[in-house]
Amino acid sequence: MRPGCAPISLRIKNCAQVPGHSPFLTFENGALAVEPEADPCHALPEVERRVCVLLKLRYLRPSSMFTGRKLALSVAFTVLVALATGVSCKGFFVQPTLTSLAINPTAPSVDVGQQETLSVYGTYDDGSRSVLSSGVSWSSDTPTVATVGASTGVLAGVAPGSAGITASAQALSASASATVVLTGATLAVTPTTETVALSGTAAPFTFTATAGSVVVDITTDNGGTLTITPASTDLTCTPSGGTEVCSADSSTALGAYTLTMTYPGATNTISATLTVTD
Repeated sequence: MRPGCAPISLRIKNCAQVPGHSPFLTFENGALAVEPEADPCHALPEVERRVCVLLKLRYLRPSSMFTGRKLALSVAFTVLVALATGVSCKGFFVQPTLTSLAINPTAPSVDVGQQETLSVYGTYDDGSRSVLSSGVSWSSDTPTVATVGASTGVLAGVAPGSAGITASAQALSASASATVVLTGATLAVTPTTETVALSGTAAPFTFTATAGSVVVDITTDNGGTLTITPASTDLTCTPSGGTEVCSADSSTALGAYTLTMTYPGATNTISATLTVTD
C-alpha cells in the first residue's frame, strides 16, 4: 500500500445484482477516479481486497470473463507467451559459437585430372555439429600437385603427390593432406640397367606412370616406393628433379642390386638393375 493511502475494504459482486457499494478508486485510461456507484456493464467475481486502486477492465463482458483458477492460469499463460515472444526478438535464443573445424574427408584422394568436392564440419560450444555451407575459404600449399577452389572447396588433381589443404572460417582453420594418384597407370623405367663405382653416383633412373594420355614421373617424393634388393644402407637412392639418383659409398658390397618401384593404383611394378663396381 502506498504511503498516505487509506485502506478501503472492497466487496465487489455482480454489479447487476448489487444495487450499490462503498466508493472505490478506479484506474481507467491513465487516470484515477472515485466511482461511488455500481457499474452494470461489469460482471466481476466476488473478491475482497485491501487495496487503494482497482484496475478497471471496461470492455470485458460476462460471456468472455474467466473466474477463479481459469483466470489465474490464463493470465500466467498470457504473460509467459508475451515474455517469450518479446525476449526472443531481442536475441533470447542465442546462436551457438563455432569452436572448431574439420575437413571431410579427413584424407582426400583424387586422380590426376579428376575432382572431388570437400566439405567443412563445424563444432559449436553447445556440442552440435553441422556442415558450413558458406563463409569458408580454401587454399592448397602445393598447387602443382592439387588445387582447390577458394570458395567452393573443389579439389582437383594436377600431378601425383601430396598437398596440404586448409579451410578457414570465423578465425578458425582446419587442415588435411590430399593425395593425388594416377589410377590404372602402367609403370616404366629408363635406363633398365646402370653401373656405379664405389664412392660414386650412378646416372639417374627415370620412373614413369602412364594412364591414357597422361604421363608423369614417379619418385619417392610423390607417392612412389623404391625398394633396393638386397637391402643395403651403403647404397642409397634419393629423388631429384623427377628422377631417382643412386650413390654407393666406399663400403658398399660389390655386385648387382635390383631397384623396384611400386605406385598406388598402378597395374604393375617396374625394376631396374644397378651394379656396384670397384
